[in-house]
Amino acid sequence: MEDSYDSWLEYSRKFQSKEEMNNHLRDRMKKFIKETKTTQREIARKTKIHESALSQWKHNKDIGTSDNNKNLFCLEVGSLNTYLSNMGY
Repeated sequence: MEDSYDSWLEYSRKFQSKEEMNNHLRDRMKKFIKETKTTQREIARKTKIHESALSQWKHNKDIGTSDNNKNLFCLEVGSLNTYLSNMGY
């Protein structure tokens, strides 16, 4: 869990807003899925992000979090960023 937090801190410094960060991460995940034929379910299992939340987030829909309700936060961002980075994306 500490690795996810550290990854989130480092990644979030590159962006002006949560929305910009989430959009960049969403684009990376979509590219990864398209190029590798990996499923959302597999990503959800590897990152420990609830599959339905990941699916809603991928399509920029409300995932039921506070703030603007369309963003992943802290540990989810860190976990997904670490996974995509480790996979070369």
